[in-house]
Amino acid sequence: MERSKNIFDKIGSLIPGYRGYADRDSRRNCDKLLREEISQTLNNCSTIAKSRIKTEIKAKNLDVIQELEECRHLPQTS
Repeated sequence: MERSKNIFDKIGSLIPGYRGYADRDSRRNCDKLLREEISQTLNNCSTIAKSRIKTEIKAKNLDVIQELEECRHLPQTS
């Protein structure tokens, strides 16, 4: 994710070691955006699954409910 250089970046490029600091900061910001996007996507998926489970409960489709519950409770890896 490339950003335009501001005056501080231009001045900082003259300071030894600043580029590494700026690159690290940029990567940190990109990582944060990616984590937030993944979190939002997972939350949306969970909401959809819960809604589908409620629908299947009303229709008394026990096999489908069991499959959906298994998907919701897959083991987490860290």
